[in-house]
Formats: sequence, structure tokens, C-alpha cells
Amino acid sequence: MRARVFLGGAVVLVCLTACDRPAATPFSPDIVEQPQQPPPPVSRLAAVATLELSNGVGTSRGSLSWVRFVLRETSGRSGATVKAVYTANDNGRVQVTDEGCWRQVIRVDPGGTQHTFAGEVPDPADPYGSCSPYHPFGPTSQLRVTVSFVDDAGALGTVTASIPTP
Repeated sequence: MRARVFLGGAVVLVCLTACDRPAATPFSPDIVEQPQQPPPPVSRLAAVATLELSNGVGTSRGSLSWVRFVLRETSGRSGATVKAVYTANDNGRVQVTDEGCWRQVIRVDPGGTQHTFAGEVPDPADPYGSCSPYHPFGPTSQLRVTVSFVDDAGALGTVTASIPTP
């Protein structure tokens, strides 16, 4: 390889020329780089698990109202993990109890039933204790209960029911 240097004013220009061989290519001509394909669009999955909220019973004591209920997975194709329980009173005020407070995962197996929130409230023996679904915003005639969950495929779902609170 020979180098030629040209000096002109303050600029230095260096030219390299190969001796008697052709210039090498940076990659084999057999490898053709494919254009980048955009990732497939992200779609919201519909939950496969279907939860049913039943046997709802409300209890009021002073300004507090609690709800008891049973969750049943009815599709038989996917389980579900409960993420949060939202209780809303007649005026629309909402109280949330969620997995951040519960001491264990609340799961409903495919075709199974979960009685976690079906016991007496408040029950000192209940592992959820003060994390059981309740509403602290005064007496109300009913609570609208929404349970949010994630099924085994990672899809989000909810189930809602109104429960009277005598």
C-alpha cells in the first residue's frame, strides 16, 4: 500500500491506494442484510378466564361497610389471579383493597371456586383482616364491587356486581 500526502495551506490530505489487489468488501456478497421489520402491533388480549361473583352479602357497622362474596371461574380454560377489589358506594366514592395489602396470592383455578372473601367480616382469624373488601365512607344501601384479575395468559379482566348492605 502506498500513501500520498498532499500539503496545501493548513489542510493535509492523505490518499491511500492499494498495490495490485482489489479492495476487500466488509462482508460476503452472499450475505444480504434484510431490512428491519417493524414489530407486530400490540393488541389487548381478551381475558380467557371468566369470573363470576356470587353469594354477595353486605354488612354495615357505623360508617363502615364490608362485603363477602364467592368468585367462580366458569370457562374452565384458564385460571385467574385477583389483583384488586374496588368497592363503590351510592355516591360513587371508591375504596380499593389489593394485592399490596394481602399476605398471599388470591388465585382461582380453571373451573374452580375461591372463598377468600366469603367468611365473616371482620374476622380476626381471616388472613386478610383489614385487607378484606370494605368501604369506609358512611352508610350506603349497596356497594358496587368490581374485582380486577389477570388470567393465566396475562390478559386483564374484571367482574362487577352490586351487593346490598342492610
